[in-house]
Amino acid sequence: MPSSEVFTGSTTGLIASGATVYLGSNGAQATAVQTEYLTPVVGAAVKIVVSADQAPGSGETFTYTLYQDGAATSLSGSVTGSDLGGTFFGDVPVNPGDNLSIQLVTSSGAIPAHHRYAISVSG
Repeated sequence: MPSSEVFTGSTTGLIASGATVYLGSNGAQATAVQTEYLTPVVGAAVKIVVSADQAPGSGETFTYTLYQDGAATSLSGSVTGSDLGGTFFGDVPVNPGDNLSIQLVTSSGAIPAHHRYAISVSG
């Protein structure tokens, strides 16, 4: 029987410009292992959805990358300029016990913002 999971979260503080943080079960943390979601199903991570309360600003970016067991995957996307969020699609195989988080990299002049995020896993 197919199953799916959606992992959601948000940051409790502003993420500064020029920052690299990991988003997951414990908000924003310095390393992926501090905030990973534990995957309970066999399937694929097919989508990440992100939004911020401030756009990064002209010529600036927020780049989001799905991490699996501490390593970057191909599921990635950027929010630029006046955009507040995005939906990025991929097909990253996952198994029960895999750990997922999202790396967020803010460009050097990006406006500090709070971030909300979701990872969709389909089985």
